[in-house]
Amino acid sequence: MDQQKNFSIKASILEAYSLTKDNFLFFVKILFFILILNIIFSLLIDFLFTKNNLLKNIFNLLFSIFIEIGFIVISLKIYNKEKVEFNELFLNYKYFLNYFLAKIIYFILIFLGFILLIIPGIIIGLRLQFFNYLIFEKNLNIIESFKTSWKITKGFTLKLFLLSIILTLINLLGLLFFLIGLFFTIPLTRLISISVYKKLSLNNV
Repeated sequence: MDQQKNFSIKASILEAYSLTKDNFLFFVKILFFILILNIIFSLLIDFLFTKNNLLKNIFNLLFSIFIEIGFIVISLKIYNKEKVEFNELFLNYKYFLNYFLAKIIYFILIFLGFILLIIPGIIIGLRLQFFNYLIFEKNLNIIESFKTSWKITKGFTLKLFLLSIILTLINLLGLLFFLIGLFFTIPLTRLISISVYKKLSLNNV
């Protein structure tokens, strides 16, 4: 195992906690705005497509992916200590098609893996999970992002599985505080994930 690209779960949590704390008000504004925007968009879609649930679901999915891209890109910039503006939530449409197709393929691969006795699906999900950062930060295409994520996670499957459990528990803890805690735990878990990605991609991307 390449020691240069090892990572400490504890160190990543502490690093992400510090960044989340320092940018907490900005994250609250972003997440509150996303929440309101989602409500307005959902109401608008319900009004326009009252009797067509399929179209409602498609438009809601496309909108959520578009917003998700913006939030991830903003989180990457905060981790990199780059200047970030509120409107960057909407300025990343150039990634939309690649990310949308990659996400579909990602979940199809996980589904096929689950058909093969569950464990392969878990491994695929863990090993390919950093495809999104590679698309946004390194501008890789779909195949390259999957291949690179598979490469940098080699030898870390069990550790990444433990990390995924920890991230789930952190967000569940956020839920216990009447959802308000999610305003802290959502950016926290995103930044923990980015921290791990950064450590694993060191000298390898």
